[in-house]
Amino acid sequence: MNTEPELLIFTKVPELAACKTRLSSILSENERNKLMSAFLVDTLELASKSSFQHRTLATAPETSPAALSKILERNTSLDSSSLVSRFSLVAQQGESFSERLNNCLSAERSIAILGSDAPLLNQECLSDAFKALQNSNSCFGPTPDGGLWLIGISAQAVKSGFNFERVFSDHNLLDIESITKEFSRIDAPFQVLRQMSDVDLPEDLAVLKTHLYSRKLSETKEDLPTATLGLVRNLDLQVSKSEKNNRRFRLK
Repeated sequence: MNTEPELLIFTKVPELAACKTRLSSILSENERNKLMSAFLVDTLELASKSSFQHRTLATAPETSPAALSKILERNTSLDSSSLVSRFSLVAQQGESFSERLNNCLSAERSIAILGSDAPLLNQECLSDAFKALQNSNSCFGPTPDGGLWLIGISAQAVKSGFNFERVFSDHNLLDIESITKEFSRIDAPFQVLRQMSDVDLPEDLAVLKTHLYSRKLSETKEDLPTATLGLVRNLDLQVSKSEKNNRRFRLK
């Protein structure tokens, strides 16, 4: 039996589902679809070059490789058909988010569940998750706001009764405290990965733009998310002192 860990990218399909709604104060629906498409293209590109040989893309709603490729190409002007073909495409199953996540778990193979809204990830991030799962350790990657950019669930943790229903907070969000409690409840060894930023709020987008330009100017240019960089450079974020204090941003 092949027990190599699997990487599963959990994503909404731009244009077919409401994406990044918390950015609606500064981005139109069309701009949010373009941003999500760029995030997804860069995530797929990074994942396709990772240590994970078993790669799945779980979408909401259900779509076909051809339809998804057309959506990504329409929003990024990049040919994505060969990129999408490197992944097994499945539809997310379940009514609630926790149910959809539970339906991805397996007692036969460890799995890393990755979102598609953390374009600053690099190969080291995915390599650390792969190694942890290979060693039968569950893992998670925290974000600065207390959320998670990746959750790795070992096959042994599933056998021990890991359940996402116990992990979600009252606001239907995953957080560090709840995932740690669930691993402790079932006595499952786990590893904390490096902290990385994702993009949920307008201030996250402003931070992303700064980091993207810094990475572009670096000598290594390691894992530069080119689709995201090409889109974000056209978003002129202006942040005044009063707006920053109120956590409000505008596009100009």
